[in-house]
Amino acid sequence: CPTTYSKALNSYNEARVVFSNLKDSLGVGMSFNNIGEIYRILGNYSLALTYYEKALIPFQQLNESLFKAATLSNIGTVYNDLGQYSTALNFYNKALVIQQEMTDKQGEGTTLHNLGYAYDKLEQNSTAQEYYQKALIVRRQTKDNQGEALTLNNLGLLYNELGQHSQALDSLEKALKTFKELGDIPNEGNTLDSLGTVYKSLGQYNKALEYYQQALSIQQDIGNRTGEGIVLTNIGDLYQQQGNNSQAISLYQKAIDDVIETIFVDLRGEELQSSFANKHADTYARLINLLWDEGRYQEAFDYVERAKARSFLNQIANRPRDFRIDADVNLLKQEQKLRDEINILNNQLIALNSSIISEKTTEEIQQQLQNKVANLKSTLTNRQQDYSKLLQQIKRNNPETADLVTVNPAKLEEIQSLLDKDTTLVEYFVTEDRILAFIVTHKTLIPVTLLVSKKDLQTTIDTLYEYEFATLENAHPHSLKQLHQNLISPLQPYLSTSKIAIVPHNLLHYIPFAALTNGENYLSDDYALFNLPSASIMRFLEQKRKPQSGTLMALGNPTFDLPFAKQEVETISAMYGNEPLTGQKANENILWSQAAQTGILHLATHGEYNPISPLFSTLYFVPGDGYDGRLETHEIYGLNLQAATNLVVLSACQTQIGKVSDGDEVVGLNRAFLYAGTPSVVASLWNVDDESTSLLMQQFYGYLRAGKSKAEALKLAQQDTRRKYPHPYYWAGFVLTGDSGKLIAD
Repeated sequence: CPTTYSKALNSYNEARVVFSNLKDSLGVGMSFNNIGEIYRILGNYSLALTYYEKALIPFQQLNESLFKAATLSNIGTVYNDLGQYSTALNFYNKALVIQQEMTDKQGEGTTLHNLGYAYDKLEQNSTAQEYYQKALIVRRQTKDNQGEALTLNNLGLLYNELGQHSQALDSLEKALKTFKELGDIPNEGNTLDSLGTVYKSLGQYNKALEYYQQALSIQQDIGNRTGEGIVLTNIGDLYQQQGNNSQAISLYQKAIDDVIETIFVDLRGEELQSSFANKHADTYARLINLLWDEGRYQEAFDYVERAKARSFLNQIANRPRDFRIDADVNLLKQEQKLRDEINILNNQLIALNSSIISEKTTEEIQQQLQNKVANLKSTLTNRQQDYSKLLQQIKRNNPETADLVTVNPAKLEEIQSLLDKDTTLVEYFVTEDRILAFIVTHKTLIPVTLLVSKKDLQTTIDTLYEYEFATLENAHPHSLKQLHQNLISPLQPYLSTSKIAIVPHNLLHYIPFAALTNGENYLSDDYALFNLPSASIMRFLEQKRKPQSGTLMALGNPTFDLPFAKQEVETISAMYGNEPLTGQKANENILWSQAAQTGILHLATHGEYNPISPLFSTLYFVPGDGYDGRLETHEIYGLNLQAATNLVVLSACQTQIGKVSDGDEVVGLNRAFLYAGTPSVVASLWNVDDESTSLLMQQFYGYLRAGKSKAEALKLAQQDTRRKYPHPYYWAGFVLTGDSGKLIAD
C-alpha cells in the first residue's frame, strides 16, 4: 500500500544517513538506488532518475561494476516507463556488457528481459521475442522464479499481439501461479491486467472485466499510479469495444484526471514531460473522439487543449532561468567537455567537407573521404544526443526546478474571453481516420468533422514537398487545392472575421495555410493568418508584449554567399536608422550582448534543421569573441528577450519546423525564441529562396512601419511578393507564430 512505500522511503533514507556517517560509500549508493526504485514504482520519474544518478557516483568511484550495471538497467526502465525506448535500449546495452563481462547471470537475465520489453514497445516483435527467450533461459538457469514469471508475463502479451492466444494464456497463467506462490502482489496485479487484455482480444468481455477489476484493486491498494492508469485505460477500451461510450468516457477521464496528469505534474523538465505526454497521447485521443461522437464538444475541446503542447505551455508560464546557476559542478564539467568535443567534431566536419569539394582526387579517395564524413556525422550525432541528456540531468537536479509552476490549460470560456471580435480561432485535432476542427469566436463554438485520414493527409503533404515544390510549374498546385478542400472548405461558412488564429496539430504543423487555394484564391487573400502552439498560450502573450522602443537589430549574410540577404538587412536597417550588421559584423557575440535591448531582432542567415537532435538545429553567424558562430536551439533558451523584444524574424531556412511528437510538442528554433521572451516569431517551413525572401521581408517591414498589425503586414507582403514570384514556394513559407497585433506604441 502507499503507506508501505512511505515507510520504505523513510527506512532507506535513515539507512543512507547511517551509511554516510560510517563513510560507507557502497551503502550510500545502494540506499540511493533503492530510493530511486520506490519513486519509480510511485510514478515519480524525475526523483527516480535523480536518485539512480546519485547511486551511480559511488558505484563508479568504487569500481563496483555489478551495482553500476543494475542501476544503469534501472535508469533504462525509467525511460521505458516514459516512452523513451531508444534511450532505454542505450542504458540496457551498457548494463548488459558489464553483466556479461562479470558473469552476473541474474543481472543479465533482468537486462535481457528489459531489452525485450523495449523492442516490444518499438514494435520489433521478432527481436523482442528473441530477447525474452534468452532471458527465460538465463532465469531458469539461475532458478530466478520471479524473473522467469516476469518474462512469461511479457511473452504472454507478445503472443497476444501476434494472435497466438492459447500460448498467451498458457504463459500468463504460469506467471500468475508463480506470483501468487511468491506473494508478489504488485506483479500479480500486472499479470491479472495482462490476462484481461488477452480475454478482451478473444471477445470474452465479462471475463476480461473480471481480471481487469482484480488488477485495478491491487494497483490502487499498493499505490502504483502508473499501473492504475494502464488498467483504467484498458477497461475504458473494453467498454468502448462493447459500444458503452458513457462508461468508456468515464474510465478514460479517470485515467487522465486522477493518474496521468498527477504524474505529469511531478515530472521535472520539459523533456520528461514531453515524452510522458507522447506516451499517453492515445488515451487523450480515444477520449476526445468519444466526447465528439457523443456531442460533448466543449468537453472535447478542453481535453484537446490538455493534450497539446503541455510542456511548452509550462515553459512559457515560467520566466527563463539559467539552470547552470547552482548546478552540480561535476555535471557542468561534463557539459563543458561535451561542448568542446562537439565543437571539435563540427570543425573537423567542416574541414573534411571543404577538402572533398576542393580536392580533385580519384574516385576511391573520394569514397574514403565520404566514409570519413559519415563516421564523423555519426559520432557527432551521438555526442549531441549525450549532450541533450546531460542538459536534462542538469535541469532536473537543479534546486530551482522544483519551484517551476505547472499550469492548467485554459478552458473554452477563458479562451473565448481572450479573443477579440475580429479573430476566429480554428483548432485542429488529427486522428487516424478523421480530423476534428473546432471553430471558436468570442461567443461561439462550432464543431466540424473533416473526413480525411492521417495517412491521406501525409500523402498529400509528401506530394507537395517532394514533387510540386520541385517543379514550381503551377501557381495553384494540386496538393494545396486538396488541402484546402480537406481543411478549409467545410469551415468557410463559419469564417466571418478578418483574422484567423490557427492551432495546428500533428502533421498540420508542416502545412503553409496561407497558400491553401480553391484554384483561384488563396486563404491569405481573405484572412490575416497566424499560428498558435495551443489556444491556452494566449493568456501569456499579453504579458510578453512590451512598449515599442522602435529599435531593430538586423544581422545577415555572415558568409558572403547570400547577396540578397545582405541587401535585405541593409534596406530594413535603413528604415529604422540602424547600422546593418552583415559579413564579419554579423557576429554571434553581438547577438548575445545586444539582443536584450532591441525591440525587433531580424536574422537573415543560413538555418539548418537537425531532425535527429532538434536541440542542435542551428542559425549560423560569424564566430569570434568566445562564440563559435553556431546559435543552436538549446542555446536560444538562454537568450534574454524579456525586457524589450516584441518580434523575432528568422529570415532563414527551416526555422519554423521541428520534430513533432504525438503529444504535439515541437522542439525547434521558433518555439525556443518564444520561450526566450518574444511574443511573436516569423519563421520558415522550408528552404526559402534568397531573392524572393529579400523582397518579402522588405515589404513586411514597410507595412509594419505603416502601422499594420504583424499578421496583416505578413499577409500584404506575401501578396506583393506573389506578383513577381507567383508560386507559393517563394512567398508562403513564412509563418507568424504568437501575438498577431500591432507593435505597441510608446
